Amino acid sequence: MNMRRLLIALICLALLALAIVGAVVFVKTAPKAERKRPPKTAPLVETQPLERTDETVVLHLTGTVVPAEAIQLRARVGGEIVSISADFIDGGLLDKRAEILKIDPIDYELAL
Repeated sequence: MNMRRLLIALICLALLALAIVGAVVFVKTAPKAERKRPPKTAPLVETQPLERTDETVVLHLTGTVVPAEAIQLRARVGGEIVSISADFIDGGLLDKRAEILKIDPIDYELAL
């Protein structure tokens, strides 16, 4: 019985030695990787010349718009409006002395 155990132990040791030798040979004969810089490549992009265009940017937002200054616009005299400035729109900008509305002067002249 002892002989059999000794034989099994020797076979195990031989297999272990063979595995170690195989591992060493495998590591030593492995191909070596060469260090190389990667080739320079240009990114693939398309370009076009810059052109000036009139584009309207539309933003859909929520919130409250508060004017910096609020005024109440009214005429000094009454009468029929005969012309309205093209710049007289909601949110539009007007010059300081711009004529916004023109009232028919006949009523005012008759009152004098």
